[in-house]
Amino acid sequence: MRKVIFILFIAFGMNGLAQQLTQLTQYMANQYLLNPGVAGAAEDFQVKGAFRKQWVGLEDSPTTFYASFTGFSGTHVGLERGRIRNEHNYHHGFGALVLVDKTGPTSQTNILGTYAYHLNASKHFNISVAASVGLKQFSIDVSDLDIAEKGYGNVSESKIDGNLGVWVYNERFYGGISAMQVFNNKIDLSSTNTLRGNLSRHYYATLGYRFSVSEEFEVVPSFLVKYVSPAPPAYDLNVKAIVARIFWGGISYRVNDAVAAIVGMRLDSGLDVSYSYDMTTSALGNYNSGSHEITLGFRFNPKGDLWSPQDFW
Repeated sequence: MRKVIFILFIAFGMNGLAQQLTQLTQYMANQYLLNPGVAGAAEDFQVKGAFRKQWVGLEDSPTTFYASFTGFSGTHVGLERGRIRNEHNYHHGFGALVLVDKTGPTSQTNILGTYAYHLNASKHFNISVAASVGLKQFSIDVSDLDIAEKGYGNVSESKIDGNLGVWVYNERFYGGISAMQVFNNKIDLSSTNTLRGNLSRHYYATLGYRFSVSEEFEVVPSFLVKYVSPAPPAYDLNVKAIVARIFWGGISYRVNDAVAAIVGMRLDSGLDVSYSYDMTTSALGNYNSGSHEITLGFRFNPKGDLWSPQDFW
């Protein structure tokens, strides 16, 4: 299987890799993964981490780890009655992300830092404009591959990369657009120039709204559009139900790819935990038993008893 993966990697070159950033189902539990503008939207500091095992049963299938941190400086601009307000109507957000994605002999490591500027655009909405900059490293370990080709060894290359995002939000609504891998860097992982290509730009657009069915039950439908040229757009359709502002569950449908069930809970201690299971609906589903993902988070240093917008998304 490792030989097969390596041959496919050579056949498609780095362009094949660049057209698929890390797949994570629980971005609803951490929107910062897809849009740097989310950093600082919450009225507390948040540490989150996740583990994902994709396509269980398929040898050398992708495994992903990440850890993120987001927070704000100054006085957070609130949107509900009774919240602390910043007399300047703005505040600053910041964040950091470390992500490692491994598929067979190939691996990708991302280290990013983020700055976000949040403006109280009206008495109903905040808007954030943000940028992330960091290091992206690609590596191939061919030490245990059964190949006779010359010119391949354990190679890696690192590039400075960046993301941009705009995020509009309040305690019920969120929407955003973002661009990832904006530098469109060239990567060459072989002295023979066989494994080379561009880190293609990826574009995301998302929208969601929280509807109150009762005091104890709320529903958040949302969608996500992903695009990278020359592939057609890809779509995620999601619905999330929140019970007593503690428990939540949802379903996510990646069109022509997978259906996922997600459950989670938010504890008063500041701990968040969620789990998802993906069932592959494409032809690849014949060769795996699904994907598992678990996310843990911790919120600290809240400003009094204020609710963060992200508690509702």
